[in-house]
Amino acid sequence: MLGTTVVPADYEIGKIPDELSHHPLPLIYFAGLNINSNQTHHYVWETFANKRAPDRTPMQYRLMDNDCMIPPSKQKKSTYDWYVPKGILKTNWLIKHLHEVPSVAVLCVELDWDDVNFNTRKQECVNQVEALRGQFINRSCRIALVLLQKSLTIPIEDAMTTERASNLCEACDINATSLFVLPYQDSQHFLGYIYRMEAAFFELSSSYYQQEMKFIRSHRDQLNKTNHGLLFVRHQFKLGFFSEMRQDFQGAIKNYKQAYANLMEIRSSLTNIYEIMVIAGFINYKVCRLLFNQNDPREAIAHFQKHINIFKSKDETPELEFEHFAWLSKQFSIFGDLFDAAIASGLVPGQIQHPGYYYYESALLAIKRQAAIEPFRERVQFINKDTALVLIEEALRIEFYGQRPWRPGCQSLNPLDPEKEREGIKVLQYHELVYINHSTLIINLLKDAMNQFKRNKCPRMMRFMTVLIAQQYYDVNDYPNCLTHLNQVLPFYRTEKWKQILVSILTTAFNAAYSSANLTEFVKLGFEFLSSWIPAELEFKKSIQESILKVLSLQSPLNLKNSEENIDEAWQKMFIEGTYDTQITIKMNPIVPFIEIKPVFSQKAYKWQENVHLKLYMLLNAPMPMNFDKLSLTFDKSYYNQFCNYCPSPKSSIDGDTNDNALLHFEPMVMKCFEFNFEARIEDYGKQLEITEITLFMNDNPIKVTFNWINENPSDNNKCFSHNSCFSSSPSLTSSSTSSISSYPPKFYHITPTLTTFLEPRKPIVDLSLVNASPALLHEMYPIKIVIENKDEYSIKDISLTIVKMEEAAETQTVSFILDGFPLALGTAQKLTESMIDPGTSLIKIVYLPISDLNSQRFMFSVLFSVNSAESTAISSGPNLLKEIVSIQAINPFNISFTTCTPLNTPSRVIRLMEPFVLKADITCLSPLPLELIDCNVELNQNIFHTLPYIPTTLNKLLRSDDRTECHFALYSESQITQETGLGVLVIRWKKSTTSNHNSNTESTEEDGCQINKIKFTLPAITVQNSYLYVETKLPEFGTTRESLLLTYNLANRTDDLLPLSLSLDKSDNFMFAGNCSVKFSIPAKSQSTQLFVLYPLVCGHVSLPKLKIILYPDTENPIDMDNVLEDIVPSYLLVMPQRKIYTPFEPIGNAVLTK
Repeated sequence: MLGTTVVPADYEIGKIPDELSHHPLPLIYFAGLNINSNQTHHYVWETFANKRAPDRTPMQYRLMDNDCMIPPSKQKKSTYDWYVPKGILKTNWLIKHLHEVPSVAVLCVELDWDDVNFNTRKQECVNQVEALRGQFINRSCRIALVLLQKSLTIPIEDAMTTERASNLCEACDINATSLFVLPYQDSQHFLGYIYRMEAAFFELSSSYYQQEMKFIRSHRDQLNKTNHGLLFVRHQFKLGFFSEMRQDFQGAIKNYKQAYANLMEIRSSLTNIYEIMVIAGFINYKVCRLLFNQNDPREAIAHFQKHINIFKSKDETPELEFEHFAWLSKQFSIFGDLFDAAIASGLVPGQIQHPGYYYYESALLAIKRQAAIEPFRERVQFINKDTALVLIEEALRIEFYGQRPWRPGCQSLNPLDPEKEREGIKVLQYHELVYINHSTLIINLLKDAMNQFKRNKCPRMMRFMTVLIAQQYYDVNDYPNCLTHLNQVLPFYRTEKWKQILVSILTTAFNAAYSSANLTEFVKLGFEFLSSWIPAELEFKKSIQESILKVLSLQSPLNLKNSEENIDEAWQKMFIEGTYDTQITIKMNPIVPFIEIKPVFSQKAYKWQENVHLKLYMLLNAPMPMNFDKLSLTFDKSYYNQFCNYCPSPKSSIDGDTNDNALLHFEPMVMKCFEFNFEARIEDYGKQLEITEITLFMNDNPIKVTFNWINENPSDNNKCFSHNSCFSSSPSLTSSSTSSISSYPPKFYHITPTLTTFLEPRKPIVDLSLVNASPALLHEMYPIKIVIENKDEYSIKDISLTIVKMEEAAETQTVSFILDGFPLALGTAQKLTESMIDPGTSLIKIVYLPISDLNSQRFMFSVLFSVNSAESTAISSGPNLLKEIVSIQAINPFNISFTTCTPLNTPSRVIRLMEPFVLKADITCLSPLPLELIDCNVELNQNIFHTLPYIPTTLNKLLRSDDRTECHFALYSESQITQETGLGVLVIRWKKSTTSNHNSNTESTEEDGCQINKIKFTLPAITVQNSYLYVETKLPEFGTTRESLLLTYNLANRTDDLLPLSLSLDKSDNFMFAGNCSVKFSIPAKSQSTQLFVLYPLVCGHVSLPKLKIILYPDTENPIDMDNVLEDIVPSYLLVMPQRKIYTPFEPIGNAVLTK
């Protein structure tokens, strides 16, 4: 370093030296290679040193030449009792062990085992080894010998080879493991030999550094922390460094952390505080870098935060406070670089933890650094520059890192020389002020932070960095760059409406435009600054407004900054050179408006041939009145642009007519309204009319200004001119302390802008009517006639019908209606006809709606159609909708009562197993309209059957109101039913009579009554009892007095066992009978028995029969009397005719009627 050229700007506070930032690699020296004249040597060297793949063993190779000087080892101290260290870490120690002192020296010799002059060549080799060893006096550098041989293979079991190799090792005084053979002509395996040799070299190197570390540790017992605290730090740092050379990174981290802990135990003072800070920065750099490389970012961040917390309050004298801030700033910057390098290697950062925050903190500290040195600018003006340069050069060549050049090696706590300290501090201040460009340093750090925030998707922080960069450019009078950066972020802060931030940025941008004589930006930002939303003194705003008008007239603006800086010359130069725009267009949407506009259509829609009425409300919130030359509105249909232009005539201004909007003259906070009326074109009806742009012109100056409001969001009228409502000067936004402008007009504040209106087309003349007869009957398909009558001059087409039940949600409309004989779901559109309905004609359709309950039901009929009018758009040719709602009240069509009877037609609620019974349905008509009953039948539940093959009962009866009819069904049950169970349902099919005469005022449909309806009634519930015995009686249809007749009883056993019983006939005065009147017998299981009785009638008429009496199990303790059962199934009367006196051929008198 002593021979290098020193530049004062190279002195940088907190900088990590190059030798510390390099990745430590074991240093290997090669000797004996003549790469310039020997092709083989050149090939071997290139393979080792230059052609290195990433997976090779990490090594650093250097070629020794004849002039190579190895630094001699210092004499080791026998004791440290009286040794006082001068510093912590020497500046040349790292360089020496990185680039000058090798761990292994490799001697390359061309020698074959079968060389005829082997002994001579061996002696030459021994001499070269001894010469090489002599260059490493007092150093434990490892020596390795490489024999470059021509043979393609290495003889392994050759006795001569083994003997010569052993003799060579003994003669050279090297271990056998340090002897290597490299067949350089074996190109196939040459690279493999190199890899194995490198691995061996690395082992030799590791053993060397391990020995060095052992030697350093041997000094610990001789040290004490009272006198040798610096040595504890130095030795631990060396252990960490040698661990890195051995690629033992965990060991290196452990040793560096211990070195840092030892450093923190040193007592700090004004003498050594800077040295401690510098060494702490070095060790922190090493630890954090290794932790990032070991993929442990959390530990690296924690260590860095601990490092900063320790030193953020450890500063020197106030005169050197800038140095403390510079060192802290450098620490953050270095850590940010390490973090960024780790991310480039694959580490995934987070939004709240990435290098951008560290670069940002570094920039903030650099700003504090700049502020801390500024008070000393006048103090260093009279310093001797030559003396300062000499001292700065000495600072770059200091022996120990972090020491002052005017007191090198000073570790004493005694008072320092005040004069030397004062002069030295002045030199440091001089260097800081003369050679450090603080703004460039801060800007670079902020740009690094901005790039990181952009990469990690932190837009707010990225914009904040941009603002800070612009402020730095402003501080160094680089106004164009300042404006460039501020214009990038102003739109975002305008949108977010952060008032204090926006005002601050806008003020800086306006001052930059003023100072740089940027006419266009000065006018744009100046008009924006006039708004009452911007808090500023009223007089200052008036000065800005006057300056803008002067600039537009090619005159220099007023002195707005009140500074000694001569800005007028820059403006005059710009006017003379003509480097300005003569036409300036200002887009008012994204900026804070100084004039607000609110266009309002008087109606949301205008009917056919109705004039369109538009009002434009305008309000100036600038401090002074302003005049404009022209106002124009632009529509999405350019035809209407001609009706919405306002350009006051020059005569108006000459005559002084300033009322009724004769001039575009605006007073502050005074609302003006401009009205426009025009007639819509026929071809535009059925379309939307929209204001797309409003333009205000100021053309009465050499430089013309155009103000544009563009409709950016047509779908939302309230946000059409995005900032008109956001940056209004409402009382809630305007500060009374900073503005004396009159109060905001409440009327203007409550106006809602509307930029779109609809031109309604002429609606087609089409009528929809619904015809229905009341009342509706429950469970009928209720007919409704739909009549669509076209009274327009055009045909209509694409006619579809949708029916919706209004009391139900759309997703629950599962009921179907019937149209043209097809069932269709409610809520779905159905096309009514494929053809068109011509003018003057009608379309009639009948739909049948399901009536599901007795509550009032409302159905909405929607008919959608379009007009067949290709030649004209004045009529609505798109989908047209007609709606009608019909309310339906339903009643029950029938009242049903059910009765269960015995086969003798006797009502009975007792049903017995396998015994027939009769179900009788009594039907009463409740409908005021005649109904035709088509048929009725029953749908029986399980185990209930018809007694005969079932044929549905066909009625075809016409029932009027209160008419009644009956249906009978003979049934039986095959299983016992203990709990009441329904028999099933009665199904009646019916329809309205087509021949009835409706006594209703409601018009009937043409096909009324043709739809067959079906209604169901639940049959009564019964229980089925178990039966022991069933008796079937056989009698003639009638009897004749004094003529015998046969009475037969068929008895059936229903049980699974033998059934004993006694049967008898009671005596009767009406009959005589022959045979046994009482008998006992048994009936086998599931069998029948027949009993015959001959009766002789004595009287005529309905004569009661002898009573049958049956007792089951008569000879048991619990006999069962069957009287109750017999009453239901055995006839009790017989019709007896008188005896014929005249014998004539027999003629049937009639059917016998069995009654009880």
